[in-house]
Amino acid sequence: MLAYFMGLLGDEAFPNRVNKIFKQGYRNGTMQTWVDTQVMAKNKFVFPNGTEGTFTYFVPASSLAVGVCGILLICVPFAIVDFLMGYFQSTMIANATLKVQGQLLKTILAQPTLFFSQRTEGDLNNLFQSDVARVNALWQAVFWNLMHPIVSVVAGFAFLIYFEPSVGMASLGFAAVLISTGPQGHASLKSKEFGSKNAFVAAEFQNAVQCHNVRTPYILSIVGMSLRQYPQVVRAYDIQPSLLAKFASSTAMLGQAQFLKDFWSGIVQIYVDSAMYVFVAIMTAGMATKVLSFVYKGDMTSGDFFSAVTLLGRVSTPVTVLGGFMRVAIGNASSLQRLDEIVYDKCDMDDGDTDRLPRVPRMQQGLRIDRLSFQYDTTSDVWNLQDVNATFPIGHYVCIVGPSGCGKSTLLGCLMQFYEPSDGVIAVDDHNLHAYSK
Repeated sequence: MLAYFMGLLGDEAFPNRVNKIFKQGYRNGTMQTWVDTQVMAKNKFVFPNGTEGTFTYFVPASSLAVGVCGILLICVPFAIVDFLMGYFQSTMIANATLKVQGQLLKTILAQPTLFFSQRTEGDLNNLFQSDVARVNALWQAVFWNLMHPIVSVVAGFAFLIYFEPSVGMASLGFAAVLISTGPQGHASLKSKEFGSKNAFVAAEFQNAVQCHNVRTPYILSIVGMSLRQYPQVVRAYDIQPSLLAKFASSTAMLGQAQFLKDFWSGIVQIYVDSAMYVFVAIMTAGMATKVLSFVYKGDMTSGDFFSAVTLLGRVSTPVTVLGGFMRVAIGNASSLQRLDEIVYDKCDMDDGDTDRLPRVPRMQQGLRIDRLSFQYDTTSDVWNLQDVNATFPIGHYVCIVGPSGCGKSTLLGCLMQFYEPSDGVIAVDDHNLHAYSK
């Protein structure tokens, strides 16, 4: 619409020719020299005999009024559509966030114990604290920096191809190549790397704070296990300097990853902006050269030129906005991937056979292990656990103590059924767990 009104102003409203003529004569009784302006409107023409005629199918004053009012009036639906789009976007994102948070918590609570053994509390908290917020920013970018530019690009290219096929097809092909190529892939990899390291550092921080402040009624081990399981270890053994040094090394790696992510995201934006600017400049210069030769033949008017240049600007701006969307998408895609891994993850548990087994009866006496043995590598002669016997009465606290590498974590994994014992029995009361569903 803007290109149409610009063409209307150029072809009908603006004058066809303006001449400045020096005149000399008597004015008010004195000899004077002045400049006289002669304006020839677009609806005026000259007959072969030198007389002047007028086209009656348009009036320059009316065309000027229509063009100016049209340019002003198209702002009204644009503002209304933007307002409705903002309201629609806010409502949809609010509902989507509510659904994602509810589904995320529901999915996490339905996971087996193996899921929690592979992820720290800090890692799971980071999903709610930062990943959901970053995905919200990505959704907002989808509305404002993807949907709106795509609509503008489709409409603009369609009209430009209809009006000036050679320029339109060249612009469309260049924009397609520009969006689909470049450093976007490398920037996406750097963003994913930053997302994983950021989640790791955030989880480390939360776990360190939890270690320092949280109390627990039981201790599984003294040496060789994760600090998050032993709240008293930080104070008891005064290892704050070591913990801070480890955290500093993690943040240093995170800083480097963040620099690379931001640097390559900026390169993507610069690549798109610069390429479109150069392309529009080249096409405008080419059309200016074309209009000089075509004006004399009557194939292109000044209004046509203004319309084409306006359309080039209208379609190039959304393409550069798409470059901004790619930058936001690259920066936040890692959070979306992390949420997808949780929400849409299907536990790879081979429970086809165990689902047909009976449920374990409720514990009445305690947990017992008899000659329990386990090895990670069944092809080797190394046994990680061998002939372990123990009884854990119901209601008692049990402390498993031993040096690093003696098998404390392996024993706990077998008791939680993370690992299938190589030999021996794990029983609840007198019920062998091997005969019951997991």
